[in-house]
Amino acid sequence: MGELVLILVGATLATLGWYWGGLTDSRTSAIGTGAAAAVLGGVAIFAAAGQPSVPIWALAATSAVFGGLATATVRAEVGGERTLGLYSLFWFLAAALSGLAASREAVGAFGVGALLTALAAVLVFVSGALIPTVRGFRSFAGWVVLVLGAAIAAVGFGPPFGVLT
Repeated sequence: MGELVLILVGATLATLGWYWGGLTDSRTSAIGTGAAAAVLGGVAIFAAAGQPSVPIWALAATSAVFGGLATATVRAEVGGERTLGLYSLFWFLAAALSGLAASREAVGAFGVGALLTALAAVLVFVSGALIPTVRGFRSFAGWVVLVLGAAIAAVGFGPPFGVLT
């Protein structure tokens, strides 16, 4: 379950970074972030019924809300950059605590991916909440978020191939 969460979180971040980097328009980015957020929401709901570990559930639930906020911000400018930046603080806490809790037992894919997610959340906070009007930094942040998203998704794909099990 943790690997699926990491792959979807990576897809959400890569799509947001793709938009912030200036490589696409709002319509296509909204579809990517919205689809990943919807699936993450389903994972969070159905995972709660299956009694997963709290770190996996916490990251899935907060990532679903973050993806929904990113979709609203990108497509309709409903929430705004500052709202997305503010929520990324909560997302950072959930990701960092999930990563630390998962890494207490053994360093594995979920722990590494969650800590990379926390790093991306800090970047979204700085770009969205602290300096949302500086377009040059937002473009730079977009490229870094894109790379981090791809890395998180790659970490999620690691265990099936015997890497970071």
